[in-house]
Amino acid sequence: MDVRGYPGFTSIQKVTSALRILAYGNTYNINDEYLKMGKKTTRDSVEHFSFDICKLYGKRYLRNPTWNDLQQIYKVHLEKHGIPGMIGSLDCRQWRWYNCPTASRGQHTRGDQKGPTLVLQAVTSYDL
Repeated sequence: MDVRGYPGFTSIQKVTSALRILAYGNTYNINDEYLKMGKKTTRDSVEHFSFDICKLYGKRYLRNPTWNDLQQIYKVHLEKHGIPGMIGSLDCRQWRWYNCPTASRGQHTRGDQKGPTLVLQAVTSYDL
């Protein structure tokens, strides 16, 4: 019950709200129509859900890989792709696309760029 005496949202509704935000990358006010849940309640649900997941699984899954973990990842990656040593840093760069077709301009334009851009990504290994 909330301060007015009305029943609040159930745990299932709050988890559903948090998962929709995290899975689809939506804004907090997306659940206003679907679940009749306000922006602040949705934000609080996402924060509590994320904190609890980190607390529950952080020590085992949300850690830097050990040397043995890296060796296993190298082995699996080499077997699957045939490219050795691809664990390194990922770097992204926005490049202006001057000859972008008019039909694709909206899909390749971000608010912080002056026109359509492409994202170029490069992965480097430790011995590059």
